[in-house]
Amino acid sequence: MIKINLLGEDTRHDSSVFVWLAGTGISCLFVAVVGVFLCLDVHSEVDSRTMEYDLLSQELALLKERTKEVQQLEEKREELEQKLNVIQELRLNKLGPVKVLDQLNISVPERAWLTEVSERSSMIEITGFAIDGQTVASFMKQLERSDYFADLSVDTRAEMRDGVKLQFFTLRSRLSYSGALKSEPESLLSARAQADDLTDAQ
Repeated sequence: MIKINLLGEDTRHDSSVFVWLAGTGISCLFVAVVGVFLCLDVHSEVDSRTMEYDLLSQELALLKERTKEVQQLEEKREELEQKLNVIQELRLNKLGPVKVLDQLNISVPERAWLTEVSERSSMIEITGFAIDGQTVASFMKQLERSDYFADLSVDTRAEMRDGVKLQFFTLRSRLSYSGALKSEPESLLSARAQADDLTDAQ
């Protein structure tokens, strides 16, 4: 006997399969959206840091350029100061000998006479004679007050000339044509002590 199914095949499927597929699709879509968002955020942060780095690099380059300009100006200023100092020193050295001789002439007492004056390596040697030791001491004290002489020392000897006892001396001093030469305290005290000894010897 032949049976005919007039209702057709049962086409119903389990609905749980569709729910699983839908959930999986939504999850994948969510992950994709989150991934895109994170990627865009990272790219934005990178761009921001890159711009900040470029700005800092520009500021650093500008600062280096300004520092270089300041250094160049400082070098030019020092070079100019050196040139001015050389010019000033040359001017003083040119006028210095005249001033030194003038100061020497003023400092010589009335009863003292110079026989020789020589200069070498910033040291001056003055040879002469005086009527007595007190006059030599006075001469030394006058030179001590000058800006051109310092660290004075003296050698003396008494000799008879034409029946007159004279005090011959050789005076040495550190010399500066530019002036304002200050003696060291010990040397100054030594020079004064020698001058006092000459005075006491009379």
